[in-house]
Amino acid sequence: MDIVLEYLAYVFVAVVVSALLFAASALVVLSREGAKQIAPASRKIANRTIHLVADAAKSAEALRTLASRVDS
Repeated sequence: MDIVLEYLAYVFVAVVVSALLFAASALVVLSREGAKQIAPASRKIANRTIHLVADAAKSAEALRTLASRVDS
């Protein structure tokens, strides 16, 4: 069960980091000069974070299934 909590913690950290990166890129996008350069990078970061969170959620679900089999 501790492993599941650890993966959930990783998911939480990934979400927080992606939110911080999004906020930072949003501040830069406010300037017209940086908008063209930052927007594609921001999209890439958001997509990678989404995939990271999805993979962590799948891993957590697999660990829950494994833990339930071990407990029974």
